[in-house]
Amino acid sequence: MPRQTIDSAIEDLEKSLEIHKFIKEKIPDAKVLYIKKNTFKGFISKYVNSQYSNIEFVDRYQKVYVAPYLELDFLFKNKLEKVRIYSSPRHTRLVYMKYNPHRRKQIICFSRLTFNIKNNNFKEDMLSECRLKIMNFIKKYPTCELDQTHLDPKLKKLLIFN
Repeated sequence: MPRQTIDSAIEDLEKSLEIHKFIKEKIPDAKVLYIKKNTFKGFISKYVNSQYSNIEFVDRYQKVYVAPYLELDFLFKNKLEKVRIYSSPRHTRLVYMKYNPHRRKQIICFSRLTFNIKNNNFKEDMLSECRLKIMNFIKKYPTCELDQTHLDPKLKKLLIFN
């Protein structure tokens, strides 16, 4: 980590404190999210589940997650910044790969999409974007088998026509 002067460290701490106060004022039930020994990751809130302004998809090794968030404008020392508050849970897994050692094949598995979205109070408009992302994931791995246990009924119909 690069060295910084005490003055710039104090300014960073003041900014961080003001952001925390701003979030507390706007969304009182928000929580601070940390990863690995006090490394600040962001904010999460159940309020965002139904009031998000945008979503992002997170592609990790053979997995796809959806992460809704609310972006607020924060003014600090005449500089406008965007602050993100993520939903709670921060992200929801949509689709993933697992290996079946008996068949010696990769299998595409699906999360309970409609259940997770309704259970976490997400809006319906997110479903279509999630379905599109899942279809792209399936196209990315055409030789893999599909475990249709939790496959969304609308996706089943789309797969029949593709």
